[in-house]
Amino acid sequence: MLLNFQNSEDTLKLSTTSSRYLISSIIKNFPYTVATCSPLADIPEPDDIELEDEVKELLLDLLIEQTKIDILEQDGSDDDMDEVLDVIIQEWSLMCQEREGIKGGERVWRLGCEVISLCDLSTEERANLIALTSGLERLRLLRSILKIKIGETKITAGSGWDLQVSESGDVPKQALSLNVGQKVEYYWNEEYEWQPATVVNKIGPVGGEVLFDLKFDSDGEVHRCGFGFEDRGRWRPV
Repeated sequence: MLLNFQNSEDTLKLSTTSSRYLISSIIKNFPYTVATCSPLADIPEPDDIELEDEVKELLLDLLIEQTKIDILEQDGSDDDMDEVLDVIIQEWSLMCQEREGIKGGERVWRLGCEVISLCDLSTEERANLIALTSGLERLRLLRSILKIKIGETKITAGSGWDLQVSESGDVPKQALSLNVGQKVEYYWNEEYEWQPATVVNKIGPVGGEVLFDLKFDSDGEVHRCGFGFEDRGRWRPV
């Protein structure tokens, strides 16, 4: 979508997917939007190539897993799957090569935008991620989101725990009763499977789920995980 912005005496036609602007006032809305605005850029930060590479690999993994599901749902053959996956990997490799000459901040911004566009996120989640001015913090949050979504695509029937659901808000009763300090096991993905963790923060219920910050025993990292109706098979109390 293209929007027109009024900046000083110049009207700039800008793509909302490549730039951000702080709008101070709306001049008019018809027949197109004109506003007074100023550019919004990420703060300067040192490169974190390891984080960038991890996010890129996770995004590729998610695309591959989603493609596998799509092909299986369409009764595609193994040859169909191999052909499509080869194309995805080739295009991904080409895209990564093209980014090698882009400076750090711009490269991080583009990677974040790509992950946001390819993940099934709510409008509020997208807005909150785009509003961040730390590119590395955005990637760290997206890393957590990607790990969760990859795990969701790999969960098989019966691998979780059959939780009862409360009558209000479709929030599992076990999630409502879970408190800070308690231990749980969380199904991360097919490789790591069930991982023990400790609840260090609880938010909600909000929007049909309770949000928990889990500190995982394996590496000490803290990740925010939603425990709602759709997540009822991904965790179990210890």
